[in-house]
Amino acid sequence: MITKSQGEEVAELLASPHSGHGCRVEGRFSQFWMKNISNALSIVVQTLCVASISVSLTQLIWWFLRRQPFTVAELDQLFSLPGRLPTLRLVLSKSSWRILPIIFISTLIPVYTLVSILAPNALEVGPASPKTQTLTVPTIFYGRDPLEQGWAYPQIPAICFYQLTSNFERILGSSMRLDKLVGWNAPLGCESGCNYTLEYSGPALRCSSMDTEGILYNNASSPSRPLSLLWISENQEGVYNATTEVVNSDADIAVSWRKYSIGGELIFGSVICSLFNTTQRSTVSFFNNTGVISPSIISYNERFDGRFTDQIYSECSERQTSGMTPMHSYYVSYSTIMTWVINQLQGTISFSDYNGWQWSIDSDIMSTGIFVINETVATFSPRDDDVKTALEQILVNATIALISSGTETTEVNATVMQDYLVWVYDARKLWMTYTIALVLTFVCGAVGLACIVKNGEVRDLAFLEIVRATRNVELDGVFGENDTGNTAVLQYMVERKDEQNLRGFVLVKSGFEPKRGLLVY
Repeated sequence: MITKSQGEEVAELLASPHSGHGCRVEGRFSQFWMKNISNALSIVVQTLCVASISVSLTQLIWWFLRRQPFTVAELDQLFSLPGRLPTLRLVLSKSSWRILPIIFISTLIPVYTLVSILAPNALEVGPASPKTQTLTVPTIFYGRDPLEQGWAYPQIPAICFYQLTSNFERILGSSMRLDKLVGWNAPLGCESGCNYTLEYSGPALRCSSMDTEGILYNNASSPSRPLSLLWISENQEGVYNATTEVVNSDADIAVSWRKYSIGGELIFGSVICSLFNTTQRSTVSFFNNTGVISPSIISYNERFDGRFTDQIYSECSERQTSGMTPMHSYYVSYSTIMTWVINQLQGTISFSDYNGWQWSIDSDIMSTGIFVINETVATFSPRDDDVKTALEQILVNATIALISSGTETTEVNATVMQDYLVWVYDARKLWMTYTIALVLTFVCGAVGLACIVKNGEVRDLAFLEIVRATRNVELDGVFGENDTGNTAVLQYMVERKDEQNLRGFVLVKSGFEPKRGLLVY
């Protein structure tokens, strides 16, 4: 006979190897025998727990038999436990409260089937864990000659004046649209998906708001030193103006605008921007060859100094002979990019009444998507109220576009998704199931042990035990000519006689209808 302590201890010992098996096979290719071992271990743990609880249930039944009288019908159900039908009959009986502990443990035994169902679920088939790999990805180095990188050429070689190639002008034009970021394809080794972070140096505008009181100009009153003019008169309404002739400031460009509608409220805005060398970071994610690139500026470093650029231009002939240094290439590249940006931003837009009210657009700013114009109803407004951030994002997006179409590469550590299935082990699921099962087994075991101590012996429900308990001539009358098995009340007694313990059921009452029977047929 498996005792309570033996079953519980073996179950506890097998729970740890089951956890160890899960840890050992985690990450391995899916093979059926690994799951079968997990299933077998959980079944063994379940069986041992049930065996331990069954022993406790038996001791508890004998504890009640020693202390309460029962009808023969009731004894029949008790000796049939932990059968499901006898348990159900006891649960539905009117006096089930008398033996609630017995009913609870007997009901608990079938529930242990869940152990062999839930515990194996800790080991499931899933995608392999991502791995860290070194990938070669596109990047950009502004410190190299833009001619060598293929995105600009010297339009005026004598002064190192470079201009974007027509192909890259088209690419950067696409990057100016705020709703579209020009990206690149997934690098080799990233077919299943990957994530990585790319850092690089690049140009960016740094803008700040300026006092809007100094941007309007009309015949009656005008600012003494305006930074950017919006002409207001009877037959002209200026709504946009961007200029590099920034008065009383060393900024590279000033941009002013007004939110305009006929008869609407006058809302003005203005910013000044300067070019900086920045450290930028792009968080890149690919899944099914679809990329998501999120660029941002980590830090603003030194300001782009136009005076140094003049020196670069003056030394250009010498550099054509000896080659460009990284510093020269850096300034030439930034100058080329900044020239292109200024060409997109500068100019004016106004609503004029010379030959009927109409829009006068002398700027490429509308191609950027920063502002929205409706010529039919005569409205002009920023697409987003945060124009400052939109201007700062122009060069950030432009650098991404140059990376996508350039030839420069670098190596980064990437988290790469794996395209095969492996076993995935969840220790929390396993130990949640086993902890509940083992705690209940321990509690029931403690109850069984207490019953053994009180009873003074270990009993079971074997046929031999029942025969010993029913060796009494008094019981012959219960099943005589008038069968009173359903109403006769028996009591299990232990009597000391001739230095021996005589044990067995004795007839307490015969042939009456019990008032407190567990079962009434």
